[in-house]
Amino acid sequence: MFSSKLSFIMTAVGAAVGLGNIFRFPYLAMQYGLSFILVYIMLIMVLGVPLLISEVAFGRGLHKIGRADSNFALLKGLWSANSLVIMCYYCVLFSFVISAVFFSYKLSANGSVSSFGSLVYSESSKPFSAIFLLFAWGAVLLCFGDAKRLGKISVFSVFCSIFIIVALAFFRGLSNPSALLPLIKTDFSVLLLPRFWLDAASQVFFSLSVAVGVLSAYGGCLKASENIVSCGILIAFFDLAVSLAASVIYATVEAKSDGLLSSFSVYPKAFLSFGSLAAPVCFLFYLSVAFLCLDSVFSYLKSAVLLLFPKHIKSENTAAFLMSLLCGFLGLFLLGNGVHRISFIDTKVTPVLVLTAGILEVLFFLRKETKATLFSELNFSSLNSKKSKGFSFLLFILAPIILVLLLLTEIFL
Repeated sequence: MFSSKLSFIMTAVGAAVGLGNIFRFPYLAMQYGLSFILVYIMLIMVLGVPLLISEVAFGRGLHKIGRADSNFALLKGLWSANSLVIMCYYCVLFSFVISAVFFSYKLSANGSVSSFGSLVYSESSKPFSAIFLLFAWGAVLLCFGDAKRLGKISVFSVFCSIFIIVALAFFRGLSNPSALLPLIKTDFSVLLLPRFWLDAASQVFFSLSVAVGVLSAYGGCLKASENIVSCGILIAFFDLAVSLAASVIYATVEAKSDGLLSSFSVYPKAFLSFGSLAAPVCFLFYLSVAFLCLDSVFSYLKSAVLLLFPKHIKSENTAAFLMSLLCGFLGLFLLGNGVHRISFIDTKVTPVLVLTAGILEVLFFLRKETKATLFSELNFSSLNSKKSKGFSFLLFILAPIILVLLLLTEIFL
């Protein structure tokens, strides 16, 4: 069990807030402007939070029952597949972040960012990336443990990381406020683009770590006295705050929105304005991102282990080691010239898996027994109360419609 509500929230925030918030959200916000931010907030409220609190409630309810439902096998398998796929390329990105930490001293020495990105993920840096990938998985396995241990690590790392990122955003925003104009531009024509909605919805899933089983795994470790709804709202708040703060830093360098890996040249460019402090600031920033990556990867690993292996296995650590070995080996094919595969997995493979899992879990939660468990864990007084009806509309009517439309769009367009 988590020792406190704060431990649970920070662990869930650590699992949710990561490269999706720091790298993916800012370039999408720069690409689409205020329309993306507003739609993203709307989708968090009507889609993200209902799914988030449902997964936590399901995990806690299943833990109380003390048995596995045979009908849960398909959903459990899909959650596990999502976690494994994300782990393969997420830890590779984690190794790039470690590279950025290691090479941060070169920023002030060069006075330029033209070669910084190549130091991080180019073919020439592949040997370094492989070493850092090994280091990344080693760090993940060292952090692997029970809920109390994860909670202590997350409270420290998440608070420090969020403080550094928000502080940098504050100083960058003050130093160049006019550069924030692309974030507040309003182009509502993008609302007619299917890709816009796919990008916004998939960002909600990545940011909150829904449809991968992490929240259900952690829900089983949440005390019965804790309010799940308030926890979910706080997790979503931290998620949005970090995403917006990272976007402010990203925007102040007038960068092109051309993908995840551009972040290794965009952010260092912002740090050059700190003069002689450019290297230390770069170091602190990527170190804070590294902590968030660490929290995310061991959360995915913990979830996959709990889902794929029964609780009576002799050693979760053995399962975690074997799983890490597999994902680490697959990750080697994403280094150097294989780095382009990361974008393909991120934009083509993962959205299909996540959206499919989202549809399946909504259908599973709609079952009478599961629905009763959810409502009980969420402290809804009755099925006919206003809270129950409002929640049912969001989770069982609106969510599946949105998810099916998004999945069809992703497959056929």
